[in-house]
Amino acid sequence: MSLRAIHIVFISLATVLLIGLGLWSWSNYAHGHAGRHLFYLIFSALSVIGLVVYLIKFIQKTRSL
Repeated sequence: MSLRAIHIVFISLATVLLIGLGLWSWSNYAHGHAGRHLFYLIFSALSVIGLVVYLIKFIQKTRSL
């Protein structure tokens, strides 16, 4: 497996884990309205957006390798 493929797998895995964190935080915030869960939800949403943008740019940049 190439270094490019490993990088794509790890970024994809991190994205999936952050989606899971966001869903968990949303569930907890809906039941308890604790401020920290809202923070985790916003943090995970912004991180997922950043990772998806990074992954798309990375794939476009390394397509010719």
